[in-house]
Amino acid sequence: SVAEPIDGLRNYTRNIIKGDLNTEIKKHKNDEIGDLIDDFNNMREHINMLLADNRAKKRMTREMIVNMSHDLKTPLTVIKGYAEGLKEGVANTPIKQEKYVSIIYSKVAEMNSLIDELSTYAKIDSDAINYNFIAVDINEYLKEGFEEIRTDLEMNDFDVNFRPYSWGKLYVIADAAQLKRVINNLISNSKKYAAKDRKGKIDISVGIMQEFVSIAIEDNGIGIPKESLKKVFERLYRVDESRNSKIAGSGLGLAIVKKIIEDHSGKIWAESTNGEGTKIVILLRNAEFTTIKEVEENRLQNGDWNYLM
Repeated sequence: SVAEPIDGLRNYTRNIIKGDLNTEIKKHKNDEIGDLIDDFNNMREHINMLLADNRAKKRMTREMIVNMSHDLKTPLTVIKGYAEGLKEGVANTPIKQEKYVSIIYSKVAEMNSLIDELSTYAKIDSDAINYNFIAVDINEYLKEGFEEIRTDLEMNDFDVNFRPYSWGKLYVIADAAQLKRVINNLISNSKKYAAKDRKGKIDISVGIMQEFVSIAIEDNGIGIPKESLKKVFERLYRVDESRNSKIAGSGLGLAIVKKIIEDHSGKIWAESTNGEGTKIVILLRNAEFTTIKEVEENRLQNGDWNYLM
């Protein structure tokens, strides 16, 4: 009754060394050795899960490197072509020269954005982002940021509207710099996926939802297919999987946004009608009900972002 189950454990241990993590050890009695077998099975399942997570992470890292290489090579090719045009005198008028320089500048900005996302991804992947949580007056914060982006949006033929919370001051617990990254990323997405057959529109509104403060960013762009809504916040996921898409992007932006918001003990989701537009809703902790210490402690307890895979 003692030797046989121990011999069985020894054999299963040898199988694990050989790579077999799927075979469950069967116990015959509910005694101390049976408890040991239960613990052994739990350990085997945990190791199996860790290895599966590690394989998935390596696979996604390889995909990310391939995708980023493609997305960086495309603007580099354009920059090289227009730079050669300037060097060889193809752009022989001030108007052409200005056009060539403008295109080169836009492609450099595109590359800078991709590199910035990759850098942020690396920090998040190693949980190395340092947050500085404070109580932020969300109306004033968004109003100030809104003024910064209004000119750019209007130059790109967008109507923009900001509807603040209208019942006095409203404070959230947030890292101002990381929240700015989130807002800018979402606004950039609205610009990127604007519809070609109508003037662009972006509405930003603030409200209260139970113990949270809600920020809604709504556009009238091309929208997201229903089957893609649950996947848009996954790392490396793109609604248009073709790497030949004219819409550049690393596939990391929304995953980073989700991680930052959940590090704030908040929530984020997308609502969309394909062909009509998309609404992103962010919930941040209302400072009236939550302390900075509670948000920071919650972030430290949930530092891993495997749920994004």
